[in-house]
Amino acid sequence: CAKCGVSMRVLNDDYLQCRGATLGKCDVSHVVKFGEMEFEFTRWFVEQAKDALLEQDDHQATIKTLQSKQDAIKQRIRLTIDLLDSGLAVNEIKERLAKLEKEKASIESEIAELKAKQSSNATLPDTIQRLEALIDDSKTNQETRRKIAALVPSIVKDVRVDLTDKWFPSFEVEMIGGQKMKWEYDVQEFAIDTKGKYHVTEGGYVGKAT
Repeated sequence: CAKCGVSMRVLNDDYLQCRGATLGKCDVSHVVKFGEMEFEFTRWFVEQAKDALLEQDDHQATIKTLQSKQDAIKQRIRLTIDLLDSGLAVNEIKERLAKLEKEKASIESEIAELKAKQSSNATLPDTIQRLEALIDDSKTNQETRRKIAALVPSIVKDVRVDLTDKWFPSFEVEMIGGQKMKWEYDVQEFAIDTKGKYHVTEGGYVGKAT
């Protein structure tokens, strides 16, 4: 709850109520339908977590490991060149340098190949369609909901829901990195259509949900 900080509870799978109201800690006692807020949160979150949700980052751990090896080899090459410049055991050092350069080239090739596979997995039309399917599935597909929910803590630190206005509830998300994003109804457009807007309260996220 944005007002008292106590956790929310879900009633009849369709309504949010501040648990603080039942504990005498909050004066916002009414319930609010949360389906639209949840859907807007999902739209925003799926975009933030798309790589993990679409499993397009399968190669990322391997790439990081190879890049660490690459950095270590570059350091060894620098040290070997220093030895070569000093004139010590020139032939042996040249052989060692050639071996290191070959190993470095092999790793660079492997990294490039993995990055190419990542890029080919992330063609834009396919990505958009799969993200839209995930968003739609999140309303009814429990497996999709579980998949999204499992990733939320990796990006989101806290969500505070403001139920003060029964007709225009809002929520604010604080991300792990400290950025804050708020969603609220656009009251001016509400008479025409129910629409919400995201805006930044702190940090760099800008977006809009309709």
